[in-house]
Amino acid sequence: MTQTESGSRLINILVSRQQIEHDYTERAVIRRFAPWTRLLIDSGAFTDNTLGRPPMDVFKWLAKMRAIRSEFLERGLADLAGIIMLDVIRNPKATRRNYETILDYGDDLPILPVITPGASEDDIQRYLDTSDYIFIGGTQAQSSKDRRRVRDLERALPDTHRRHWLGFTRHDYMLRYRPFSVDSSSISRGARWPDTAVLDRTGKIVARGRDGRWSAEDKRLARAMGFDADLLEMPKGYTQDYKSIHACVSIAAHLRYAVSLEERIGTRYYIVAHTRPEFAVNVYQTFMGGRCLPSMAYHQIRHIGERDWRRQGIIEEHELP
Repeated sequence: MTQTESGSRLINILVSRQQIEHDYTERAVIRRFAPWTRLLIDSGAFTDNTLGRPPMDVFKWLAKMRAIRSEFLERGLADLAGIIMLDVIRNPKATRRNYETILDYGDDLPILPVITPGASEDDIQRYLDTSDYIFIGGTQAQSSKDRRRVRDLERALPDTHRRHWLGFTRHDYMLRYRPFSVDSSSISRGARWPDTAVLDRTGKIVARGRDGRWSAEDKRLARAMGFDADLLEMPKGYTQDYKSIHACVSIAAHLRYAVSLEERIGTRYYIVAHTRPEFAVNVYQTFMGGRCLPSMAYHQIRHIGERDWRRQGIIEEHELP
């Protein structure tokens, strides 16, 4: 989270094209909090591939990116950090062709290149020659091969270029290499998985309560973030609740971690918050010092957005229908 000239902080949010292209309520959340948002837009290529869809036509994609950019800038978006280029999963040659087309026809957009697995030295050099902000894609912190790839690229890429690690947030690696930015969806741990994220004594994110039991130290960590730790021992099923206290604790932990990381080493921690609109609301609510709203429901968010677009900032309980 970055300090603005006025003294207020911006929250770093990464959202995929599909999440804001098809869901009115997702867009409503971002527009409500636009003046406090630094937005990074993912191309959506990974999601399309996961869903079995063919790669998107690059000209159609450029048109959609222009429409999305215009909508959010009109709503007072604080900062559009960039749009991650339309890559083609497992096809570095097609990815390079897309990039050349984007350079020819999308020079009005802040497009950022991605080094995908299998990219040639010529591809990488082309990206370096045309952008000072480079994204490293196709890596997972759990894989030793991917960790080695991150290490090799960090040694090879010049210090003059900013680097972003897509979905790679190993704490020790960030402290060592200090990338300009990273992104993570782990903030929704308390909603998607049977454990909950808290900050340990060193300020590092740790997972607790997987078996539903909380030690005295774990409870102390939760209380240090302002929560009633006894509520964490309430039963929690396999299908997690995006509005539970566990989700609220995980949100608070990751936001504090993001602030600490940027203050300590200068790395921007982009939060993939828009897995569900009611979850995204609480990410913003917590960031701005408002109350996490476990009762917030999808139709309530839609109602607020449809009722008054002029209102921005923290959602007060009296606004709920």
